[in-house]
Amino acid sequence: MFDNYKKLLFHIEDSYKGDKEKKELSNNYYGYLLYRKISFYITPFFILLSIKANTVTFISFFFPFIILFSAFYCASAAYFYIFLFSVIYHILDYVDGNIARFLKTNNSLGQYLDSIVGNIYWTCLYISIGKIAQEQYIFNFSFENWGLLISVFLSFLDILSKQSRLYCRSHFKHITWNFVSKETEENKINRSAKKILVDIFVGLQLAIPYLTLFFGFIGLSIASFAYIIVYVILSFLLVQISIVKKLKTI
Repeated sequence: MFDNYKKLLFHIEDSYKGDKEKKELSNNYYGYLLYRKISFYITPFFILLSIKANTVTFISFFFPFIILFSAFYCASAAYFYIFLFSVIYHILDYVDGNIARFLKTNNSLGQYLDSIVGNIYWTCLYISIGKIAQEQYIFNFSFENWGLLISVFLSFLDILSKQSRLYCRSHFKHITWNFVSKETEENKINRSAKKILVDIFVGLQLAIPYLTLFFGFIGLSIASFAYIIVYVILSFLLVQISIVKKLKTI
């Protein structure tokens, strides 16, 4: 059993190497650091149990709603459960990709389901953090009853931003779209301070569960919600500005 596990682990990691690894290390380093490495060690168990990639995606579908339930019904411990189930969701999100690559079962349906579940997750996460944030005060400031409303608006902006990128990539295929940052041969050698800051900013979206745990532990969940507000709005604006600049050159 253990020998089979080790062989599977080796082949799973080997199937990841190449263009996928280079692309992820360049554009999604935080995802690789926080979740991808862990997912490698979990994936063999799913394969040994003959669980397919789409089944893993279906399993991960329930975690956003568990996160939402935790925010409304777990009182002071909500931040911990949001962290725990968010991390599990992200790991499963990488596991289904590992399985699809290893079994060579990548397909459009799997990508579509992954996208739908991803949108549901971020929506539930933002609403959950908005819920626990609106119940806190810091320096006599509170979101009071606005936390949920703001989080719904942020979810709308986040989905709109993603759909804008998908629309441009599907309707203007002759244009190279790099909405936030791009790794070129030139900045591989000399990366600008601007790109480094942008990479950190973008990567911190995947670290939101960890920020929620940290700020929740010290009683400042409102701070993680404030970060989400800044992140989503700036991300939306960056995408729209990039689109307008590109389309003006056509």
